[in-house]
Amino acid sequence: MNLTFVRVALLALAAAAFAIFHQALAAAFAPHDALRNLAYLLLLVALTALPIPRKGGRVRLDLPLYTLVFTLHGWVLAAALGALALLLAPSTTRRYAIGARFLRAAECVPLFCAAGLTLSGLQTEARFSDASGLVAFFAINAAWIVPATLLRANLRVGRLADWWLWIAIVVQIAWGYVATQVALHGGIALAVATLVPLLLLALALRALARSALAVHRLRLAREAVQALLGESDPLPHINAILSSVHSELLKETLQILAPGANVTGWTTVASRGPVPEDAAVQVRRQALRRLTDSERSYASASSRAHHIVAFAAR
Repeated sequence: MNLTFVRVALLALAAAAFAIFHQALAAAFAPHDALRNLAYLLLLVALTALPIPRKGGRVRLDLPLYTLVFTLHGWVLAAALGALALLLAPSTTRRYAIGARFLRAAECVPLFCAAGLTLSGLQTEARFSDASGLVAFFAINAAWIVPATLLRANLRVGRLADWWLWIAIVVQIAWGYVATQVALHGGIALAVATLVPLLLLALALRALARSALAVHRLRLAREAVQALLGESDPLPHINAILSSVHSELLKETLQILAPGANVTGWTTVASRGPVPEDAAVQVRRQALRRLTDSERSYASASSRAHHIVAFAAR
């Protein structure tokens, strides 16, 4: 199925839905709710701009906020805030043309509309703080989250077999249920405060994913270098390998070092990336010292500004 055709159709349905329910849209953005809606929108834009990279796709931690808004305020406000957030959020991976941004912003609006209209009877029950309320909360939100997840995966059905993805979705819906109960009993401000840690969690998971990616790429480079050590002149191959694995998107320097004339000296065989600063060289020495003093295949050292991972080709 052509993904662009699907998104164009969803854009037409979104425009029709907002036109038909224009009075509900105006009521959702009433002036006396401006501060509340602004808090929702700012948090949603921040979460949209912090996707967590995963193999085969990305995961966003925005579902708790969507479920809260959808359950407490209805599908119109949830759909409108979601569309605005996708239009306003800066992209961390690629730049979308304005037309593509509108297509992506509108894709979930018909899903919110369909779930809100067909399951409106469960919306009141979903606010109860008991077992039936929890089941109703999961039911009305799963009705739009499952197809929305398929759209976010660009209609790749195989992406739905990722068990980690579904664990993340269930945890986020549960987080949204807790935030909804907090909003009902403690107020909107306190509920928004329970969602702010999602930003810190997203930043931490993104940093962890980037570190895992960098270590994986360095491990591939080490294995390739080990395979080429038997060549009579491996330096051209080594330089080609470093050029292929080095990325300008990551502020990193890839180097291959060989022991020098003395125990503490090292000779740079090949290097790609910015020339390391003196502070980075000091951290590199710590990592190399730990590597030579142990039998492990890698060692690391860090400072406030630098992180060094050293691999041994023994």
